[in-house]
Amino acid sequence: MFKFKKKYRSKLYMTKPSEEINENEYLEMSNHFKKLYDDLSEKNFSQDIKIMDLKKELITVYGFIRVIDNILDSLYEVPHEIVVLIEIIRGHLSNFIDKEIFKINNNSDYSVSV
Repeated sequence: MFKFKKKYRSKLYMTKPSEEINENEYLEMSNHFKKLYDDLSEKNFSQDIKIMDLKKELITVYGFIRVIDNILDSLYEVPHEIVVLIEIIRGHLSNFIDKEIFKINNNSDYSVSV
């Protein structure tokens, strides 16, 4: 026999052995768990939206870094350190996006080493 002694919002649920619970208590308990499920589902949905927005922002930043890298290739008299830093950032972001966003598991490292 199970006894639930968990409080939720100062309400105690299912303190009697399961044979002694009436229909009203079952209904109350199921409503309680339905509300918990709905709250968690709503929180999960809002987190999924935030994750999607962050992925979009990360891909946008990667696009800007690629544009900057391409522009630096055609410019003269740009300090070498700046070019190397941009290439490192581009390689790192590319690996991260492939692994975390596109779910491509590639063990090789394409980043530029200095």
